[in-house]
Amino acid sequence: MSASAVIFDFDGVIASTEDLHLQGYNRALEDLSGSVGRAVQVNSETYFDRYVVYGSADAFAHMLSDAGVQPTPPLIRELCQTQDRFLDMKLDSIVD
Repeated sequence: MSASAVIFDFDGVIASTEDLHLQGYNRALEDLSGSVGRAVQVNSETYFDRYVVYGSADAFAHMLSDAGVQPTPPLIRELCQTQDRFLDMKLDSIVD
C-alpha cells in the first residue's frame, strides 16, 4: 500500500516542539563550547524574539555572530549534527 496523503505540521498545529529545539540549540552550544571558544547560551525570550524564524544552520550562525563568535561552515555543521542527535533522542523518548 502506498501513501496517499502527506501531513505538514507547522510547529504547534499537531505538536509544539519549539521548546525542544531551544533545548537542542543550547545543548549543542554547551557540548561544543570548546569548539565555539566560549560558553554561549540562548534564553527563551531571545530565541522566540530573534532566532525562531531560522532553520538550524542559520540560527546557529546568527547566535554565534551575536555572541561575537565567527561562524564557520564546519562549526555550524557540527552544531547542527549535535542538535539533531539531541532532538532525535528526545523525540524517540516521547514516542516510545
